[in-house]
Amino acid sequence: MHVERSSIAFGMLGFLALYMIIGWKNDVVCNFIAVVYPIYASLSAIQSPGTNDYRHLLIYWVVYSSISYAEYFWCFMIDFLLLFYCLGKCIFFIWFMAHGSHLICRYIGNGTTISDSLRNGEEQEQQPQEPNKCVQLSKVDVQQLISDSIDPSSISIYGQILTDQDMVIVADTLRNNHDIESVTLSSNQIGDQGAQYIAEVLKNNEKVVCLNFDWNKISEQGARYLGELLQTNTTLEILNLNLNEIGEQGGQYLAQALEHNNTLTTLTLDSARIGDQGAKYFAEALQKNKKLQVLNFQANRISDQGVQYLTDALQNNSTLTSLYLHYNEISEEGAKYLSQLLETNGTLVELNLCGNSIGAQGAQYLAQGLAKNETLTMMDLGLNGIGDEGAKHLAKGLQNNKALVTMKLYGNEISAETIEETKQILEANKNLTMDY
Repeated sequence: MHVERSSIAFGMLGFLALYMIIGWKNDVVCNFIAVVYPIYASLSAIQSPGTNDYRHLLIYWVVYSSISYAEYFWCFMIDFLLLFYCLGKCIFFIWFMAHGSHLICRYIGNGTTISDSLRNGEEQEQQPQEPNKCVQLSKVDVQQLISDSIDPSSISIYGQILTDQDMVIVADTLRNNHDIESVTLSSNQIGDQGAQYIAEVLKNNEKVVCLNFDWNKISEQGARYLGELLQTNTTLEILNLNLNEIGEQGGQYLAQALEHNNTLTTLTLDSARIGDQGAKYFAEALQKNKKLQVLNFQANRISDQGVQYLTDALQNNSTLTSLYLHYNEISEEGAKYLSQLLETNGTLVELNLCGNSIGAQGAQYLAQGLAKNETLTMMDLGLNGIGDEGAKHLAKGLQNNKALVTMKLYGNEISAETIEETKQILEANKNLTMDY
């Protein structure tokens, strides 16, 4: 992905301003900013055999020298206002690197900013491109990416700015290549139409078992196309849709498809914005689905209400083994629902609640459930505000638990004294590892 150098320069401003505000070598930092990149661009211009117009560099150095010369005579005023002067000077030179030289060159001929100079030197032997055009991959580029990514049983194209239209080529490849089992298209610019192209070609595909659309631009309509895929496809086992804009409605489309799907074992919807209503749709699906084993709802704004929907459904579910609810909005009430689930559920082996707010009371509820649970092997309760009291409750609840192997309690402000006390309580439980 191409990022303008001017954007990087402005992005650095906030970080560098912090040093100036606290007074650490204000003038040194400011002058370093003002010369390091222009020197780099100037050296590149000197080394370049081309005939580009570099008058903007001369203009910059003239302005910089003039200001430095003026500082020599105005030093008594500058010392008085050193903090504000250095910050203002830094802002001015960053602006001048990116845009100021362009404004001046506009009046004397063909203007180019300092941030463009290096690019001019690098691309001088290439054919000039039309201005204001976004760089897009050609059909040949996409075909080459696909060819390079096939191993030969998978396609993996990560972070290449693939768009919806590029999915036509990927779909054609899947239609003609019957050896591909895994498709990874994460960190691109694929939207709903691109998802439709892939979904259509996979409806009758009997080879692909893993589809990864993480970090794209798929919304509820794209989720609808993928839901239609799940209702007909008989081989897909893993579907990753993390960091898309699925929403409540998109969650409903996927959940309804799960009611009829008999092959999918893993569904990840990290940061998909499904909320409590989306959790309700999936809860209804889990009462009918007999295949799904892993469900990831990390960072989906799910509260205690959403947890209640899910735990009620899982009372009658005998296939789900891993449930990820970390970084949601779950409090002690949600922990109470989960505790009730742990007392009766006989299939769940992994439960992640990291980054919620269950507190000491929530830890006590979970301890009661863990005392009766015989299947859970890993629980993550990090960053939950459990404290010393909550840690003691958990230790007592785990004294006779023979199933749990790992309990994570990092970031809970548990004192050294309490850690020692819990170790003594759990001394007889040799299978358990506590991560404080």
